[in-house]
Amino acid sequence: MISFLLAFLAVYSGMHALVVLRLWPLLPQAWYLRCLFWCFGLLMIFSPIVTYWLDASGSRFPASILAWPAFTWMGAVFVAFCLGAVFYFLEGISLIVRSFFSATADFFLSPLSKAWLLGVITVAVVGIGFWQAGDLL
Repeated sequence: MISFLLAFLAVYSGMHALVVLRLWPLLPQAWYLRCLFWCFGLLMIFSPIVTYWLDASGSRFPASILAWPAFTWMGAVFVAFCLGAVFYFLEGISLIVRSFFSATADFFLSPLSKAWLLGVITVAVVGIGFWQAGDLL
C-alpha cells in the first residue's frame, strides 16, 4: 500500500507541476498569494487520500463532502495536464520545423496566451462535465 501511495503522490504531484508551469504567467505575483496557492495545491494533492481514509474509517458524510472538490479538482488537473502535454508536443514540432526549414516565424502563442487558453478550455470542459452530470441525476 505504501508503494502505491508513493507512486500516486509522485504522478499526481508531477501532473500538478506541469499544470503550474503552464499556468505560471497567470499566477499572482504577491508572495503571500503564491504561498496561499501552494498551500491549496498541497491540500488538493492529499485530498483524495484523505477522502479514501475517511470513507474507509466509516465517516461517509465528511468523505462525500470532501470528495466533491477533491475529485473535481482531480478532473480539472487531468484535463489541464493533457492540454499542457499537447502544447509541449506542438512546441516541439514547431521547434523541429523551424530548425529544418530555417523558418523565422514562431508558430505558437506567447506563454501568457497559452496559459489563458489552457485555463479557459479546462474550465469549459469541467463546466460541461458538471452540466452533463446534472442531466444524469
